[in-house]
Amino acid sequence: MTYTPEEIAEILRKHALWATGESRGEPADLSDANLSGANLSEADLRWANLSEANLSEADLRGADLSEADLYAADFSRANLRGADLSEADLRGADLSEADLSEANLRGADLSEADLRRANLSGANLSGANLSEADLRRANITGAKGIYLLPVQDPRGYSWPHAILCSGGQWRIRAGCRFFTIPEARAHWGETYKGNRRTGDMYLAAVDWLEKVIAEDYADAEE
Repeated sequence: MTYTPEEIAEILRKHALWATGESRGEPADLSDANLSGANLSEADLRWANLSEANLSEADLRGADLSEADLYAADFSRANLRGADLSEADLRGADLSEADLSEANLRGADLSEADLRRANLSGANLSGANLSEADLRRANITGAKGIYLLPVQDPRGYSWPHAILCSGGQWRIRAGCRFFTIPEARAHWGETYKGNRRTGDMYLAAVDWLEKVIAEDYADAEE
């Protein structure tokens, strides 16, 4: 369904009232909506339903989409700079070539999302679920709560990474594995049943990870 700018403005007005507990408000249901190119900058869309909506090339700078249902939504080439997507459901969403710089993606579910060539520079990805996400050629320069591991897994695992989870715990995802740092050392250590070269490569990556975490946290405290 396609909406006029006036209709979108009215939906946002009612949703903002609902989000703040006003009886005159109404939650926004924009599932399957065609919002391609829409101006939604600074919009309050907390808890809104935008599942499978077309938001390609939309302007969502500074929008609040925290805890929103964005399942399988199309955000390709959208501008989400500085947007709040914390705890949002982005499973299977298309975020290819989207600008997510400085966005808050803390705790978001990005499993199976398409993030190819997305700009995630300076984004907060702490606690995000990136299992099976496609991050080829994504820019994570300065992104918080995530490190791309310096490994090239011969089994074809894509984008092995470490991510900061709740409670300040770092976990390493490689394929279907999701290890704490001690678990990773134990798995790829002396009793590793796979190729020894692969195990040693991951152990070296774990050493590197602990070093950069310590350095980055030391810099943050100064």
